[in-house]
Amino acid sequence: MKLAIGIALSEELGREIARGVRVEVVEKVVQRPAGTTRIIKLRDVEIPGTIVDELGVGVLEELVITSKIDYYGVLVEVDGELLVEAPYSWFSSISQHSEWVDAFKDNDVYVLRLSKVFFSKHIRISVFPAATILAPSHPLRLSEVFAKLSIY
Repeated sequence: MKLAIGIALSEELGREIARGVRVEVVEKVVQRPAGTTRIIKLRDVEIPGTIVDELGVGVLEELVITSKIDYYGVLVEVDGELLVEAPYSWFSSISQHSEWVDAFKDNDVYVLRLSKVFFSKHIRISVFPAATILAPSHPLRLSEVFAKLSIY
């Protein structure tokens, strides 16, 4: 369709030039607003809790969670819709087959990495206990959380 319109406009432009009509071509450049990079770094994060809560249009470039425990879960909501709610073990089971999930154990540290989650209004990521092994006097904690978001 665009090619047909381009050909028609070129033919019309050629006719106008042949008749001696002055033709001025104006090129309009549409610029996107500059994006903002948001970095979130948290340490010793208590579970349950919200670790990312951003409004706007953008992409979660990367989320990395490190922990000494693997009995927690992650809930990702995008634009008011549940994208995923699953325990670490589920992320670990699909990690080899997914481009947006990496989950592995490295020197007694469990690592979960999510990437390239696009949103047009809002993104919220929360963590929750996936087991009730410990007494309430010993809250579950994540060692570190790192998130990089691009907001437009």
